[in-house]
Amino acid sequence: FFFTENNKAAMASPAKVLGILVVLISLTLSTYHFFPDALIRTKLKEQKIGKWGTPDAEINWCEEDYYLGDHVAEPFNTVTSLLYIILAAYAFGAHVSLGVPLRLRVLLLVIAAIGAGSTVFHGSLRYKMQLLDELPMYALVLGGLWCLVEKEKDLRFGQTLPLLATVLYFVMCAVTLSTERQDTIHSIMRGFLVVTFALFFILFFYLFSAVTAPDIERRLREMSGERSRLEEEEEKEKQRISSLLGILPTAFYQFVAALVCWLLDNFYCGILSSLPFGIPYPQLHALGWHVLTAVGLYNIFLVLLLQRLLVEDGGGTHTLRRGIFLLPVLVKQAALKQD
Repeated sequence: FFFTENNKAAMASPAKVLGILVVLISLTLSTYHFFPDALIRTKLKEQKIGKWGTPDAEINWCEEDYYLGDHVAEPFNTVTSLLYIILAAYAFGAHVSLGVPLRLRVLLLVIAAIGAGSTVFHGSLRYKMQLLDELPMYALVLGGLWCLVEKEKDLRFGQTLPLLATVLYFVMCAVTLSTERQDTIHSIMRGFLVVTFALFFILFFYLFSAVTAPDIERRLREMSGERSRLEEEEEKEKQRISSLLGILPTAFYQFVAALVCWLLDNFYCGILSSLPFGIPYPQLHALGWHVLTAVGLYNIFLVLLLQRLLVEDGGGTHTLRRGIFLLPVLVKQAALKQD
């Protein structure tokens, strides 16, 4: 699940990616929007009411409410939400010397917005704050899909695709934030948001496997094949390419593990909250969902940055090194010595 210098993991096939995500997202969607777990909903009647009033979000997570004071509804979930902001800032700072393109700078800002929205949502458990958590996620999946589709220097669809996506997004924001939860138009728009997000999420990782992974591998091997090397250098080059390609399956399986943690936390809240031998609640939403998706988004940023650099690069090579938190950092190295 995490970076190693000799990562030889292979990206799952498109069919496997599709099958895994259809199952997990179907369970997640039904739990989150259509049939929220009754055990979680009972928390609304049982838990302490804090400064932000009675929780009215659609789902109340398994973490006990206001158990550390009246100001933060879910302390663990709230604090770990800040990780999105921290890793977005770190991703930019660690790679600014490579020239982070505008599209990826915007995506990092959106990831930070997700962190801010998730923080106020888990800190208050109010429905309006829930929307501030969800809406940036929708912007992120739209932006991520656009980056996968428009990977070349010349845009295949011109400005049409981003313009339509932007209009769709702002209409969705305007309707959901300006209408009341019980309004019909609000329910319709919210249902559209949740369902299309799930479809776009699956589509993103399908393209990630079917298009992006082979494209990056092809570009890396073509660039590598242009240089002649000694046998030792050839082995190092294979390791470099293997390590770079390993980011893709790492990011995918981090999201798979995060989804499993999300589902376990909801389906088995009662069991997890009363484990034997005094074992404390394992905070699967905070330490599973938040941490794994934050690190997964960081790795997806690396993949998109690598692909963009390969499109625009004039002959240099890139490799990975360990950075803060043991996260991989993409660095440019001098062109390998030619015979």
